[in-house]
Amino acid sequence: MTQDVYQIAKKTTVLIDGQNPGSGVIIAKTNNVYYVLTAKHVVATADEYKIITPDRKQYTVEPNKIKRLSQLDLAIVEFTSMQPYPLARLGNSDQVKQGANVYVSGWPLPDQAITQRTHLVTKGEIAGLQPGDPEGYGFLYGNNTAPGMSGGPILDTNGQVIGIHGRAAGNQVSGKVGINLGIPINLFLRSATQAGINLQQLGLKAEN
Repeated sequence: MTQDVYQIAKKTTVLIDGQNPGSGVIIAKTNNVYYVLTAKHVVATADEYKIITPDRKQYTVEPNKIKRLSQLDLAIVEFTSMQPYPLARLGNSDQVKQGANVYVSGWPLPDQAITQRTHLVTKGEIAGLQPGDPEGYGFLYGNNTAPGMSGGPILDTNGQVIGIHGRAAGNQVSGKVGINLGIPINLFLRSATQAGINLQQLGLKAEN
């Protein structure tokens, strides 16, 4: 099953290139338009963004096609392509418990160790839950992450997206940050309509 998760992550996680590069996950498609869920701070500026898909093709994002959620640190970005890209399946984040194994997928920025943009999937577990965070950061987990992975998906052991990775917390120790924070996917599904995102049109539905 673990190998399946890595394959799903690799095929559905995109790189978002811009002033503050990050990652995202393809969650829906209508006709030739694909919808990518990411962290809002990845696409916060009036910048020109490009989506780079797993097959290394580049797609320009029209700024007026970015839908940002007002409260949560989440956004939907669109790109148009004739290529058949797989869609990630969404899980039920309400069922995620402390201690659950999770995987974070993304495209870290190059540094001294990682010299080029390489797709990474890191394994860890849910260390804690903090419901009620103003920006939606309800998941705390111990996966190793790096700058550039923000906006990438958090997957469960079935390869379903249960959240979006957003930021690291705590002090830097030996070059690693201990705890990371992510936004449960159900918060997105419950808030999407307020941002003008039609879940029914995208074939998605909110968990009650």
